[in-house]
Amino acid sequence: MAATSKTLSYNALLTTTAEAYYRAGIVQEAVFESSPTVKMLKDSGFRVEQDGGDKIRVNLMYGKNETIDSISAYETINTDPQDGMTVDFFDWCIYTGAISISEKEKAQNSGKPRIQKLLREKTKQTTMSWAERMNRDLWDITYAQDDSAARTTGNSSKNILSIPQFVQVDPTGTADPGTVDQSAEAWSQNRTKASATETTTTFKQLRQDMGNLRNTCSRGAGGAPTHYICDQVTYEAYVNGLDEKVRYNFKDKASVGFEHVSHLGSKVFWDVDVPDAGAESAGVAVSGSALGSGTIYMLNDKFMDLVILAGADFKPQGFRSPHNQLASTGLYMFLGQLVSNCRRKHGVLYNIDIAIVS
Repeated sequence: MAATSKTLSYNALLTTTAEAYYRAGIVQEAVFESSPTVKMLKDSGFRVEQDGGDKIRVNLMYGKNETIDSISAYETINTDPQDGMTVDFFDWCIYTGAISISEKEKAQNSGKPRIQKLLREKTKQTTMSWAERMNRDLWDITYAQDDSAARTTGNSSKNILSIPQFVQVDPTGTADPGTVDQSAEAWSQNRTKASATETTTTFKQLRQDMGNLRNTCSRGAGGAPTHYICDQVTYEAYVNGLDEKVRYNFKDKASVGFEHVSHLGSKVFWDVDVPDAGAESAGVAVSGSALGSGTIYMLNDKFMDLVILAGADFKPQGFRSPHNQLASTGLYMFLGQLVSNCRRKHGVLYNIDIAIVS
């Protein structure tokens, strides 16, 4: 077999194998199962697919339908045209990745079973790296600062919008995640609360703060937050403060692989990339071991979506051989965006004392 023919044969095998992995959901599952926040977006009501569109259209509710009323038997029904809704548009963000297999690697792994095993191993490496990058971007608080420009994200605004951009410590600043001016439109602002544990360092105070913010987020239709995401220290403080009789993990299928506990029926878990929102208000973005205080983000899965373009959920684009390299390279693509249609149903509890012991 000629060298060119052999290369084409390998490219065809790699392409069909990558497509088979994609159709079987191996790539998508590997990305979404690798971190607790990304897994939440997959398993709960957050993930939505959209067929096409230059931008993502999101309907925002800012008022009520005033035609709702009680009437007598023959009273005229109020059919006045209603406002109370506006529209926001979000750009798609594009993430790409590449898997390359050199001619040397092909020779070392000659034969269909070996080359397929090699591709699977490289796919695993790629998906783990992809999940780590997306999870970090989803918690990037840098562009949620009070004086940040609107609709700005990392990597020259090519990154996905982050959770802290939709759930800000000060939702009256200039860091609008969408086109609505949050400083002028109170209905568009998320809920926020500074914890009293800085002066009352007890588990009881932490639970009181959590309950208060939960109730504030629950005002109006749509229910309470469904998910609380904390930094590790805050999560451990909450768990340690639970009575042994009420300390338990969720046992549903969605929680397999990551530990969850409950607060009034909502899932509580931690993520290593959750930032210190209190430090953010001072203009510093920190997470992990650099935390100065703890943070809990409360999200309602009815009002936040990870919108994914249909057919662009880490889809392989086929393997090709560059004219100037002895290798085969396959490209992968993701198009999506994080959006929220009612930010006031989400909240952030910040400045939690990380030295709570009683």
